[in-house]
Amino acid sequence: MVQPASDVRAVGNYRLYDPIGTGGMGSVFLARLFAPGGFRRIVAIKRLHPHLSEDADFVSAFLDEARLASRIHHPNVVAPLDVVSQGGEVFLVLEYVHGVSLTKLQRLVTKLGESIPPHIAVSLVVDVLNGLHAAHEAKDDEGEPLGLIHRDVSPQNVLVGKDGSARLLDFGVAKAAGRSQSTADGIVKGKRAYMAPEHLLGQSCKESDLYSAGVVLWELLAERRLFVDEETLQDRLSGAVPPWPQDARPISPELHQALYRALSPNPQTRFSSAREMSAALEKCSLATSREIAEWVEHVAEDELRLHAARVARAESRIELEDSPSGVREVDPALIFTNHAPVASLDPALPDSGISVDHAAPKSHRGRNLAIAFVVTTFGALALFAIFGTRQAEVVTLKDNEAIAPRLEVSVRAPVLESSVAPSTASVSPLSSSKVPLGVRGKGRGIRRGKTRDPNCKPYVIDNSGRMQFNEACLK
Repeated sequence: MVQPASDVRAVGNYRLYDPIGTGGMGSVFLARLFAPGGFRRIVAIKRLHPHLSEDADFVSAFLDEARLASRIHHPNVVAPLDVVSQGGEVFLVLEYVHGVSLTKLQRLVTKLGESIPPHIAVSLVVDVLNGLHAAHEAKDDEGEPLGLIHRDVSPQNVLVGKDGSARLLDFGVAKAAGRSQSTADGIVKGKRAYMAPEHLLGQSCKESDLYSAGVVLWELLAERRLFVDEETLQDRLSGAVPPWPQDARPISPELHQALYRALSPNPQTRFSSAREMSAALEKCSLATSREIAEWVEHVAEDELRLHAARVARAESRIELEDSPSGVREVDPALIFTNHAPVASLDPALPDSGISVDHAAPKSHRGRNLAIAFVVTTFGALALFAIFGTRQAEVVTLKDNEAIAPRLEVSVRAPVLESSVAPSTASVSPLSSSKVPLGVRGKGRGIRRGKTRDPNCKPYVIDNSGRMQFNEACLK
């Protein structure tokens, strides 16, 4: 069963389908771009919550997020592609990444009773730091530094793709020069469990993002939360740094040194940049992209299959210009693949009925054209068989009937109907009876093997009007 067309919303050239995530400001939907020339692309679209879309401040902050993210060009940052305004709402179009959040991976690993390998944990944070460096170095249209600070580096905002690469996303609370929305005094934005001490006091800087990245790495390696309550919050403000847990798996001296430098309570003693911190971690053991990809597929196999089924459903839908809603739903039962159907893993979503690792199926239009071509071809062949090789008419020869011209045409040559008409205009009606040997046939009058001489006359008319057959022509 496929979602009805009324459930598919058109936003400009995009069509919104299944929700795939939600946050404090909005929800993210799987969507598809329908561009001229048959161009299609799966994307993600972030939409403000309805109650926030009427607030001018939230709309302005949403547009700031899109503008700031558009200045960052790096493979470890989820790229914004477009902004659409429609019906009083603003939609942010983002690159779609086939993967899961780092938070989800942590939960799945725990459910499996496994641990995140240390070299994979370090590699994921290195990717985040590379994306952070690109954000910190972003410039405006005039080439001036934006001074961008993410302020919400956390596992929820790290997306790990099936390709083995981690990407930073969500610049909704980022701080930057020239931003139309500024944070009011006394208001701290972000997640407190990952904030640096100065950020908790409302004085964030780019080193604050490095502290947050250090908290993420500490939790991945120690397999527990670092700051979980008000007591640890006060410890942070006082400058205390939690020691490495004795019951946690050991880490190398190089990794320990880099980790606790990032967690320094004094921003001046941390790394000077995300690139410097990344370089320090790269001296430790790292995983390759292939190793990370294989690990993600192992841990999040079911989750990835669910995402793939959603994408397959979206790609099975076709836009029709004459459709009232602009979208036509395609019955999955009419989509043919070489694989068995893959059922949706989400009970709230219907069975996709299509293979998730198959290319986008052909439309009804292509199938109908193929059927029409076959029918037309067979019809043409049938007409040719009827009119191109027309059978000789079955006639009865009676005395004194003026049928010689008609028989001459029927017996001697295969001709088209238009050529026969002048010869048959004055022929009298014929009655049905037996047919002499040699008259019945397909356009050539004489049965196969009776004669080979085309100039031989098979009959003559005597003086009394009787037809006399030439036996020599019938042998």
